Amino acid sequence: YPDCVRLMPRSLERYRPPLLVLLLLANLGVLALPITGTYLLFRLYEDTALVRDTEGQLIAQGTLIAALYKSAFERHLPGHTETGEYGVAVAAPWQPAHGKGDSGLPIRPSLSRLRNPVHPAAVDAMTGPPGDATAVRIGREITPILRDAKPTTRTIVKIIDFNGTIVAVSEGTPGASIADRDDIKRALAGEYVSLLREHVAEEPRLPGRGSAAHNEVDVFVNMPIVLGDRVLGVVVLTRMPPRGVEALRKLPRRVIEITIVLLVLVVLFSIVTAVKINRPVRAIIEQTRRKIRDQNVSFRLLERPVTREIAKLSSAVSTMVEELEKRADYSRNLASHVSHEFKTPLSSIRGATELLRDHTETMSLEERKRFIAMIDTDTRRLDLLVERLLELTRADLLNVEHSDSADPLAVLQQIQSRYSESQVTLEVNALPADARVAMAEEFLDSIITSLVDNARQHGGNDVHVVIRVCAVDQQASTLTIEVSDNGRGISEANAGKIFDHFFTTARPEGNSGLGLSIVKALLEAHDGSIRLAASTAGTLFQIEIPLTTK
Repeated sequence: YPDCVRLMPRSLERYRPPLLVLLLLANLGVLALPITGTYLLFRLYEDTALVRDTEGQLIAQGTLIAALYKSAFERHLPGHTETGEYGVAVAAPWQPAHGKGDSGLPIRPSLSRLRNPVHPAAVDAMTGPPGDATAVRIGREITPILRDAKPTTRTIVKIIDFNGTIVAVSEGTPGASIADRDDIKRALAGEYVSLLREHVAEEPRLPGRGSAAHNEVDVFVNMPIVLGDRVLGVVVLTRMPPRGVEALRKLPRRVIEITIVLLVLVVLFSIVTAVKINRPVRAIIEQTRRKIRDQNVSFRLLERPVTREIAKLSSAVSTMVEELEKRADYSRNLASHVSHEFKTPLSSIRGATELLRDHTETMSLEERKRFIAMIDTDTRRLDLLVERLLELTRADLLNVEHSDSADPLAVLQQIQSRYSESQVTLEVNALPADARVAMAEEFLDSIITSLVDNARQHGGNDVHVVIRVCAVDQQASTLTIEVSDNGRGISEANAGKIFDHFFTTARPEGNSGLGLSIVKALLEAHDGSIRLAASTAGTLFQIEIPLTTK
């Protein structure tokens, strides 16, 4: 079971994608948006612009064919429409559309697959009454023209008389009737009718090609042939609008070129962005691996971090590595000092114990008491060391609450009250009444008390300590407190070592050498500091503590 637990991260590593892949996927996702938008716009272009373009072309062709039909009709029956006997009358609702003098109103394309329904395919023409004789003669004249134009226009054209009988076609045979179709009935009443119908493939599909595409439609335009106020017949035009590659050919060449260039630029931008971001991250990972393999290798900041976040990441990792190195050195030094400090009393205890065990019968009572006193003294020393080490560990790992605050004057007055006036003097220089330090009262009390006790341990009970509160530094927002004594002072040789762990010149008096280390750790945890200042007599410590507005 433990082996499985150790192997799980490695197995999961296989399924964890690298940053390059994630960035590429993200950029491809962004790339999909313009592609999808382009596709939707192309579909909109197909279903609206091209459909209306086709309808407009059919309107133009139908208008010309209707004019040709009316011209031929006037040749065959000049002035016949004035009697109102030929054809059918234009229905009242559509009379304004044609207007007086046959000027009519412009017909604008309006079809769109997004708004207009797609009707079923047109039913086949049926047998009906024979065509009007005049219409049949005109149809014979026009049919060759329609057939010649068919390969160019690709438009299927049927001309029907006022009874709905086909009299001219661009392909096929005339004579059948389509009068039963609703759109034809409306056109024979004088209404312009355009609609979309399902496309019927002219040729059967090859095996494996499937049936006709479900999205293919035909545009139908029914153009009434109106002379005066009479409907002579209807021009029925049919054509499928361009789709697919054919539709792309309809787009302006510049639009296609710009679209291709933009897509290529987006792909290149995605790849360059992914590589640029991935490269500094991999550099950080590689430096970290080299640092793990060789502790002597320094961790350098990236020269070209590309982005602000990667620069911050590089700086944060570098700071973390430096901090870990400091902590590692601190732990090694502390372990070395601890082992040395524990070794001496333990050796003394072991030696005294062995002597008592081997020679207790031959020893005098005074000798036994002396060895037992030695064991007791060393045991107390070990007890003190353990206690001070715990205090140092708590100080190093202290989690400071930003809401902590203390009244420095009140804390210092409490400390002074614990000593006699001949031992501790408190001096305050212009301290604002509302000044508070960003530190809990117990920590401030511990720091000042440790400095006072340290002076008494090194200078004896006759030493006098002065606690002086200096003026507040408003610009730095700190409070400076000086703790001085009139003792022997500290030599220049020892001045640089007083904050080292276990360094002390008062070991016989029971000093562990950790007091100043704990004071320094507590102050640094609260963004404060302590230093040994120059003094004409005795020792002078200056400590700075941040102020708080709370």
